[in-house]
Amino acid sequence: MNVSVVIPAYNEEKRIAKTIDEIERIFEKNGINYEIIVVDDGSTDKTVEVCKEAGVKVLRHEKNMGKGAAVKTGFMNAENDIIGFVDADGATYPESILKIIQNIGEYDMVIGSRRVKGSVIVSRQPIFRLIASRIFNIYVNFLFNLKIKDTQCGCKFMKAEIAKTLASEIKSNGFEFDVEMLARAKRKNLRILEFPIKWRHMKNSKFDIKKGLAIFIHVLRLKTSLE
Repeated sequence: MNVSVVIPAYNEEKRIAKTIDEIERIFEKNGINYEIIVVDDGSTDKTVEVCKEAGVKVLRHEKNMGKGAAVKTGFMNAENDIIGFVDADGATYPESILKIIQNIGEYDMVIGSRRVKGSVIVSRQPIFRLIASRIFNIYVNFLFNLKIKDTQCGCKFMKAEIAKTLASEIKSNGFEFDVEMLARAKRKNLRILEFPIKWRHMKNSKFDIKKGLAIFIHVLRLKTSLE
């Protein structure tokens, strides 16, 4: 099994090294051939230096372009048979990442989910974030009929040809990227598995109320553009 893990990063100098180390440890323990690609999205801190010191491949956007743009850059530069992305904060436990990639084969795409049976939430989001997340998921499923319980979990893996195709087609560059990816995947009738994960809320999230309101608008525009 050959896996490319893309990590979009923006000012993550304080926690990305741990995320990288956790992934490397569990992959090496289980004999997974892998590459980790960090796409630095215009950071102004020492994220690039930290990642280079960790010995992983680093790509860089000169200015901040958004999570979706970073993931697309990583996908187009990945070299292995299975390609996916995880959040830089390490919210998804590494053992769950391993289980997700092990389910690629029967399925075209396997996405981490905090809302299916078997998921384990070690530390929950603040209540306002949890409520907003639930409302957003209802909104997205109403617009796109995805039938997916957790569209925004930052852990999604797929076969390489699918990852490359989607990266070339997706227009979204921000947090709405996940929605467009899933909407396009559904339109292609891909076999998608929503897989339970072990997950923890991480403090200092890059997502805030202002971005939350913006993503509702972006998703509505996305609905129009895909029709």
